[in-house]
Amino acid sequence: MRVLKHRDENGIISRTVILPKETFDWNEFDNNFILISDSNSKPASIETTKQSSTIKEEEADTSRKRRKKKKPQQVQRTTSSPMDITTLLNLFTIIKFSNDECASGGRCYHQSECKSMGGTASAPCANGYGVCCQFDVECGGTGPMDGEIFVGGNMAGVCTMTVEKKECAKQMRFDFLDLEMEDPVEGACVSERLLITGQNTNSVVPVICGFNTGQHMYVDVDESKGPVMLTVISPEKKTFKIRIKQICDGDSLEAPRNCLQYYSNPSGAIQSFNYRREVARTSSYMNNLNYAICIRKAPGMCSIVYSNLASDGEEFPFEMNNMDIDGSLTVPPKEAGAEIFNCPDDYIVVANVRLCGQKLNDATTQLDYTQNYPITDTSNGPFNVHVVSDSSVSGRGFYMNYQQQPC
Repeated sequence: MRVLKHRDENGIISRTVILPKETFDWNEFDNNFILISDSNSKPASIETTKQSSTIKEEEADTSRKRRKKKKPQQVQRTTSSPMDITTLLNLFTIIKFSNDECASGGRCYHQSECKSMGGTASAPCANGYGVCCQFDVECGGTGPMDGEIFVGGNMAGVCTMTVEKKECAKQMRFDFLDLEMEDPVEGACVSERLLITGQNTNSVVPVICGFNTGQHMYVDVDESKGPVMLTVISPEKKTFKIRIKQICDGDSLEAPRNCLQYYSNPSGAIQSFNYRREVARTSSYMNNLNYAICIRKAPGMCSIVYSNLASDGEEFPFEMNNMDIDGSLTVPPKEAGAEIFNCPDDYIVVANVRLCGQKLNDATTQLDYTQNYPITDTSNGPFNVHVVSDSSVSGRGFYMNYQQQPC
């Protein structure tokens, strides 16, 4: 198996060509084949080098004798003119695929390329002819990361990665493929935490800890020169995986400004940081939150419905707590609260209504505060859920399924 790399005018690998094993001795022609054209404006060709085009007369005689005996297919050598591509195609099949990004992370390369570049092969791509090649960056790494994965485990204390901003980058997205730290204590991240710095001044990123595998964050960087720094603090060696993606104009992942999280599917689920449905230890959201979750409004859709009930009818516990001046809850236990008097400090905003308490429903329209009810937002879009908490009391948080509704 041979793999040729085609580089564009900037030196970036833009095309991979796989040459399967042939019936003739490839080593005889190895130096002869140096380029396969991928241009639409001229026929593909294979060029030859002068060095490999001259053969000693006695070697040529011996070669001819072997050919008369075994009668293999012959390849015409020239010193200056390209070989007819049809001659080449009679000898082998050329399989070409672009080195595109994989949805699961990394770029699509042939397995031998991935290995030679120091990457790790994961899922197959290009109909099985390539592999998604991922490149890991450890503590102390720096560079224009885009698609790489920040990994921990090699040191305790402060582990930092520096992401140099690409000139076209407007946003950066960080996917927490594996991120589990110690839970917050009364809403505060004490022994372990993740910090992100270097983004736009008004693109506030909360400090997080606890269980956040599967979550993600966006930061706006169009007004920042960078670099953006990711810092994981832990007294012990901490295993984690965070994928970095730099987003330029027109990227399918581009989010509206000031959205910490962004979802583009017409249905799915959103949740607070460190939310656990099955609680093995204390679970709560963090203090001092103030961010927006944004959902793209799909074509032909006019509204969105949120619910904390699973498809099997089981409840995802909802809890956004607030304390009165006497130390009691502003909303009675196992009831829903709404608006500023019930929800002064910790709440989510859906359809311009503050919601809190220990049941999810719009208490401004539902008379039974002890039950969960779906909540509908008919705004113009994108649909937003605003999340706010103060510096003291916290709660379990939320997990909500959402489904957009057609007009």
